[in-house]
Amino acid sequence: MWSSAVVVAGYGDSQPGEMLENNVVNDCVQVYKWLQNRTESPIYIWGHSLGANLATSTVARLDQNANLTGLILEAAFTSLTDELYFHPYVKYLKWLPWFWDTVVKPLQHNGFLFDTTKHIEMVQCPILFLHAKDDEIVPYFMSQALYTASKKRNVSEWVLNDTKLVLFNAKIGLNHYFIYRDSFTFFHILLKAKSDHVLCCEEQNIAVLCQNSLKLLKLRNYASVSVLRWRNIGQTSLDVNTNVIKDVILYKSNNDRFFKMVNFFGIAQFGFWTYLSLTAYQTLKDIPVSQSTESVWWRKINFGENRWRNSLTIISFLIGWGILAVSWLYTLRAVKYLILRKGGQQATIVTYTPLGPNRMFTLDLANVSSTQSRTAATSFIPLKVKGHWFYYMIDMKGEFRNTVLFDHTAGLKRLRRTTNVPGCDYACFYVYGRFLLNI
Repeated sequence: MWSSAVVVAGYGDSQPGEMLENNVVNDCVQVYKWLQNRTESPIYIWGHSLGANLATSTVARLDQNANLTGLILEAAFTSLTDELYFHPYVKYLKWLPWFWDTVVKPLQHNGFLFDTTKHIEMVQCPILFLHAKDDEIVPYFMSQALYTASKKRNVSEWVLNDTKLVLFNAKIGLNHYFIYRDSFTFFHILLKAKSDHVLCCEEQNIAVLCQNSLKLLKLRNYASVSVLRWRNIGQTSLDVNTNVIKDVILYKSNNDRFFKMVNFFGIAQFGFWTYLSLTAYQTLKDIPVSQSTESVWWRKINFGENRWRNSLTIISFLIGWGILAVSWLYTLRAVKYLILRKGGQQATIVTYTPLGPNRMFTLDLANVSSTQSRTAATSFIPLKVKGHWFYYMIDMKGEFRNTVLFDHTAGLKRLRRTTNVPGCDYACFYVYGRFLLNI
């Protein structure tokens, strides 16, 4: 395994400079030229969300697009101003009278325009637009607007004919982040592209797929800082044999003492609040109180009155019961062991219990879905188990005994759906690329 790092302008050990749109695009151009000098095969640039703008700006800045084969824009927005207007985290702030003058205009003044509509006019290669109709971050009509603008370019007719817009039905559930995992994307982009190299720009990632069109890179967010980093992934999904000849422990966590303390705390709190509720019910007497105007407000309340006494009793009991329930639920959902069973088709989940003995159950791997990858998780990996309420939690402080098998079995996100592609007889599969370039 080898790695090298290039820090984006304005960050870390790079030369002094500002973190501006122009500087980031210059970095992307240099990455493309670096790749272009090392291969003769077709190259596609793939951009996601904010990365779609960077990808478009990069292609527009290249000399005659440097013979680029194609541009793929996933969940692209028309401009930063438009995106801020519709972004779910900002849409409630836009009505404030000072918001545009103190936030949006200073961004524009400092060079953060991200005007995709303007840059797309200078793209000379075919463009594929991908957008999910249930995207809550970037509305899909922005891709429609960009597609309309791209059809007005002064380019060859075949380029316009090869420029396509694909909108994914909201029922599929791809949202803003998961289009690249869809089987339609695999078949109609990677298999038909017949390209050995794809340069991908994501909102926090830039990736290079350097193997062949059958090996799709599963993008991962390895860092939240703007550091350009190469990573060599030694094994692809096609190389991993999950058909194990004996049971394999994928993960273990020996944290019995902690959960004993959690449950002792829950039981103690339940006892305390239950005692408090009984005391309130038995000792509070209905004694009239003075309504003098000179008394503070709480002295005017007759806590022995039935409505107050019963309310205090019920509330106290519910607080104790709630603390006990949360401590027990947390214990029952904490994974102690995760075991891949012989044959690689089933897994056994072993959890802690409030009273000591372990609880375990075995189920098919098809019924287990990891909502977050091991490399991206910071504290816990939530596991969704079909037919079970809530998530099972894998503590990242535990020990992953076999990371490769975990990533390709229990660590996969399964979307629990079937995508039918008309006229396509390929089997549905998920595989990885070999090289990852990550921002």
